[in-house]
This record gives sequence, structure tokens and C-alpha cells, in this order.
Amino acid sequence: MFERLAKDGREYKEKTLEDVHEYADEGLRTLILAYRELDEVQYQEFDSEFSRAKNSVSADRETMIDEASDMIESNLILLGATAVEDKLQNGVSLVWRERITCKDVGTEHEMIPLVVFLGS
Repeated sequence: MFERLAKDGREYKEKTLEDVHEYADEGLRTLILAYRELDEVQYQEFDSEFSRAKNSVSADRETMIDEASDMIESNLILLGATAVEDKLQNGVSLVWRERITCKDVGTEHEMIPLVVFLGS
């Protein structure tokens, strides 16, 4: 996750690393939170490419999905980390993607939250 952060998005990196190590030592599943704002064109390009990759039946489907995800999973702004006690089996991850509209000082911004649960 940290290699995907923008140069100006690392303000909480050291504290987040400390927290993640502490949570992992307690046996908790950690979640690192970061975001990136996308304009409509960036979102449309990603959505098109991701949908094409997701619906592919070719042998390189996973590579296509990774490449599509890489389009937007860069230059992120780190928010911090959290942790939960989790009964998921080892190796299980969950990616959640939903389009939402956020209101910020009277203007609307389209955002895509991407949440990836990383096993500790």
C-alpha cells in the first residue's frame, strides 16, 4: 500500500506503520485506508477497463484486472489504519467497490471508495 501513496500523501505513514505492527502483534486483521479523487473521465476509463477485465474469460483475466486496478490505485492519500478481530480464513481478501456521491461545500464529487482488507 505504501508504495502506492502520492509524495504528498504520506503525512501519517510512520504512525500508521506503528499502528499496523501493533495490531498485527495482537493478531488482528489490519486495514490501511487511503483515497484518491477521480474526475469523471478517469472514472469512466477505469470502469470500462475494469468491467472488460472482470468479464474476460481469457487466461490472463487476473493480469487484466490487476492492470485495470493499477490505473487508479496510485497517488493515494494515506488516512491511517484500523483493525478488527476477524474469523476469515487465511488468504481471503475482500475488495469493495461502489460509486457514491459526496457533497463538499455545495459541490458534488464522484468518488469510488476501494477498500482492500490485508491479512496481518
